[in-house]
Amino acid sequence: MRLPSILDLSEEQEFVTNLPAVGRFLISGPAGSGKTIMALYRTWSLVMQGRRPVLMTYSRPLKGYCAQAARRLGLESTVMTFHEWFSNYWKRRFNQNPPVQDDRYSFNWNAILLRLGQADRTEIEIEDLVVDEGQDLPREFYLVSTLIAENVTVFADENQRITDTQSTLEEIRSFLGPGTLHRAVGLNARNTVEIARFAGLFADEALPVPTRRGQPPELHWYSRMREVIDRIVRYTKENPGHEVAITAQHQQTILSLWTELDRQRVSSAQIYVRRGTIRRDIDFGKRGTKILTARSMKGLEFDAVFVTDLETYSTDATDHATRMQMYVLATRARERLHLMYRGSAEPPIVAQIPDNVLLRSP
Repeated sequence: MRLPSILDLSEEQEFVTNLPAVGRFLISGPAGSGKTIMALYRTWSLVMQGRRPVLMTYSRPLKGYCAQAARRLGLESTVMTFHEWFSNYWKRRFNQNPPVQDDRYSFNWNAILLRLGQADRTEIEIEDLVVDEGQDLPREFYLVSTLIAENVTVFADENQRITDTQSTLEEIRSFLGPGTLHRAVGLNARNTVEIARFAGLFADEALPVPTRRGQPPELHWYSRMREVIDRIVRYTKENPGHEVAITAQHQQTILSLWTELDRQRVSSAQIYVRRGTIRRDIDFGKRGTKILTARSMKGLEFDAVFVTDLETYSTDATDHATRMQMYVLATRARERLHLMYRGSAEPPIVAQIPDNVLLRSP
């Protein structure tokens, strides 16, 4: 992560960093507005005041991404995933695992709320929760948070809410309760004008326009995986200092991509995967190409992003989940965005986008 100095924060970002320690706060902003940076500096500010905040993320890649920057601020031990933190909290407080649904991966919020309602409220031991990508957490968590934490700060973007189990801004504000301060941050300091214009086609609302110019996103057809790898390897050689991400929807595809990169002896490539006994995490402190599933990309940013399997997305160009996923993936890229597909026709999600927004490239 390119963590700016606190002296380089915008006026809006500085305001958020310096919010009062006590209270409940919802900070919303589009991709590129610096929500993760603000979450880190909000956490740092609370630590500087002698408090004990926890910075919570939904995914493991985002935790690793934040932890790499947090180390530079002396905050590494405060960064945890939502499932990791809540499970540890429940075990510490009630000496058992938290109640779960039949799938064993989703918490049983009704049972959790019932147990907390019976507990002694004087047992509250969490001073401050800071939540990044808060739209990814279930709405019930925010009601629970009012029972287990004194103060809560949530950073969220409703345009990155992909499923109905995730939270809207209004749900977060309502569940945090009366008196919650909502502050919207309106800037895009990450993307170029060209990438933001493309991403804006998939957003539910008008987005702030950045000032930096660059190259338009490119669409490439390929027939073999080797062609994808050749293009990526060529890009990394031509741009040795760039942080590059390769993404695909399915874990089998990213494993194939990693295998091909390994064959070409791209030793700096790292993969994030959770499949059976195969478990690998990414060290964001190390340079090199990162390979992740599309659902793991949220909250991250790179100089260049390669989306390698556009043909696997919904054939319905109006499908909301697909459009939000495209918005998320496109806005990860600072400088260059490459969309790749195979098949006889362009994928419906991009087929109607004009050439002056999406460059068709051989």
